[in-house]
Amino acid sequence: MVSNENSNHNDKPMYKGTSDVPLTPKQIRRYKKMFGCDSVRISRPAKDMYLILGWEKDTRYDTYGTWYKDGKPYHFKYIDERVVARGRTHRMLLKDAKRYKKLIKKDKDNGRLRRKHEWQQG
Repeated sequence: MVSNENSNHNDKPMYKGTSDVPLTPKQIRRYKKMFGCDSVRISRPAKDMYLILGWEKDTRYDTYGTWYKDGKPYHFKYIDERVVARGRTHRMLLKDAKRYKKLIKKDKDNGRLRRKHEWQQG
């Protein structure tokens, strides 16, 4: 029998970096509908999985200021990502995402997510 040094490590990456966990199309649709986002991914840097949601943005419409390149306004598109949930299994991740959803409400004016205490104040 030929021994393999990595035979007991087949399910783990050989490095200690982050790895993206694949999502089914049904899970992607669920999270996009739940949060109104443009992209969904799960990252697993260690034992826990993190749900990362992304919204497509353009610096032309940002209120943060204007970028300049060679003295001229420079506009570009980017994805604004946020980590919204953490869990060890997909079921725990969904439960944590639902819990987070209860704490926020989508602001219709500028499309950003606000915490519950922010929208209760007006």
